[in-house]
Amino acid sequence: MTQNDNSSNQHYDLVIIGAGMVGITLLSSIIAKINNANLKIAIIDKKPITTDTTADLASSYRTTALNYNTKCIYEDIGIWEYFASSATAINQVIVKEELNASCCFDATKEQVLALGYIVPHSELQQKLQSHLLKLVRENNNITLLENQSIKKLQHHEHSIEINFASATANKVIAKLAVIADGGNSTIVNQLGIYYQTTDYQQTAIVCKTELNHPNNNIAYEYFTNSSSAALLPYKQNKAGIVWTVANSNLNYFKEMSNDHFLEILQNQFGNEVQVSFNSISDRFYYPMKMNLASEQVAPNLVILGSSAHFIHPIAAQGYNLSVKCCSLLVKNIQLSLQQNINIGDLTQLLQYKQVAIKEQQPIISFCDYTVKAFSLKSKPVKYLRSLALKCLDNIKPAKSYFTRKAMGL
Repeated sequence: MTQNDNSSNQHYDLVIIGAGMVGITLLSSIIAKINNANLKIAIIDKKPITTDTTADLASSYRTTALNYNTKCIYEDIGIWEYFASSATAINQVIVKEELNASCCFDATKEQVLALGYIVPHSELQQKLQSHLLKLVRENNNITLLENQSIKKLQHHEHSIEINFASATANKVIAKLAVIADGGNSTIVNQLGIYYQTTDYQQTAIVCKTELNHPNNNIAYEYFTNSSSAALLPYKQNKAGIVWTVANSNLNYFKEMSNDHFLEILQNQFGNEVQVSFNSISDRFYYPMKMNLASEQVAPNLVILGSSAHFIHPIAAQGYNLSVKCCSLLVKNIQLSLQQNINIGDLTQLLQYKQVAIKEQQPIISFCDYTVKAFSLKSKPVKYLRSLALKCLDNIKPAKSYFTRKAMGL
């Protein structure tokens, strides 16, 4: 237990379980939007909070796509300034498939400065954790409990009890607990809430690459029947690569050298989108599954972020969806306070759920449908996919609608 910690058996208005990017975003939003309510808040994490970017090697090779709406939310709560200098704008997104149909989404057509931004994942983590520590220092009503594993959660009539596994800590009680501790949460499972899992039998190969030319702030997505590859512009001539391959081919990719991988990447992806790769970093592998919690709210409880919905990264919307849900939850808490209602009241939380599901479902369905549609190998399906992409590129209202949805608007 660290800063501003008083003792165990404490009562809080809000307890956030998970001091990752989603948990910190929620806390930051609350402090920025409703700090005048002086809510007593605890944020708990099983690991120590560190701003050391070398702590997680895999994160240093990843980039994170923030859509336009996430950028606006971060500006509104005062944390975009941390990333502004290192964020790379995405001015265009070009989607292409193996029959050479393509569609270009352009920021200028939507009259915005950028469709989204690419931020190094490790920097996103570091800056948010630095902001968390700053909030704890500056707000006496915030308690940070790190190195604390949760043993169980127990519902009471108007509150929820959080019991720790550690012998040095007992429990805390909250009007509202928010679980934001990552995908396939063990705490969620302990509550009897199950996950609906879709295994796509795919693995994402993630690395960084240096190009032989400027990236021109263009992101690419290229589809074949057996794989999809995304290039995310990063700095002037760098990019993040997310190459999703079938698990049946995974050992083939794992066993090849970086030079061989670079050659394959160039031939199967780079040449198709007219991008020239110079070098790549080490590669990391992430199984592609979709995990959806069977329930996202209960009395005095909300499940948020990847704990609620872990989706395929094909449209880079997972984290952005979590940020939007943080904003929706803060509005719900704000409304409860204005109406003098317990912030954990189930009727109020069901209103949050209704709005959140309305935002989540189209994105989740789109990602799931797209992955499955591009896995079909029959020639008629290929031609239909190609025709659909061409139509989308030529029907301006449809393309604008699709673009704005991807921007989070």
